[in-house]
Amino acid sequence: MKKVTIKSFLFFKIILICFLIQCESVKRYSRNRIHDTADIFTIGIERGNIGTNFFFWCLGGGLTISSSTRGIGMRDGHFGIYEINDNSNLDIFPLVRKDSPANKIGISNILINSSGHKQLHPQDRTKEKDYQIVNILTIFPIPSIPESKRKVAYCNSPVKIEASLGLYFGVRFGFNLSELLDLIVGYSTLDILNDDEID
Repeated sequence: MKKVTIKSFLFFKIILICFLIQCESVKRYSRNRIHDTADIFTIGIERGNIGTNFFFWCLGGGLTISSSTRGIGMRDGHFGIYEINDNSNLDIFPLVRKDSPANKIGISNILINSSGHKQLHPQDRTKEKDYQIVNILTIFPIPSIPESKRKVAYCNSPVKIEASLGLYFGVRFGFNLSELLDLIVGYSTLDILNDDEID
């Protein structure tokens, strides 16, 4: 009698799992958790990146020239081509010309450190995930300038750890803590980064 009950329970469990797999909301939930997991990691191959840097959120820096860097890979939820610079100017020092390469996102020299993320062909779920990293002396992030009419760079990076190394061709690796939190909270169906499919 006990064996029959266990077999009946297992049979019922298998039927329930098969039913749920066919359910669209379960499929969508599973896809969202898979996307959230992939969003955590950064792996990219880049062109136009010279030097090395290391950032944690908006802190850190290095010695790099990457204002014209273009990469391909997996970064911040985006699979495909991305750029470091979104044509924002640093505008920190008034003596540096606006069109100077030293005034663009992607330059790090310990004194001023910057990086960024601009997707070339964003998906709906990642279109709000572009950001900038800007700091002075590696430890002083630049805040946003309210109501600025110019496209001036400021720090609005997610909480992530990322490093790059290049001699014109280079690599980028990272781990996004904001996306990890989004994955953990996402198991309860809450979406703190607003990047889940909803229909």
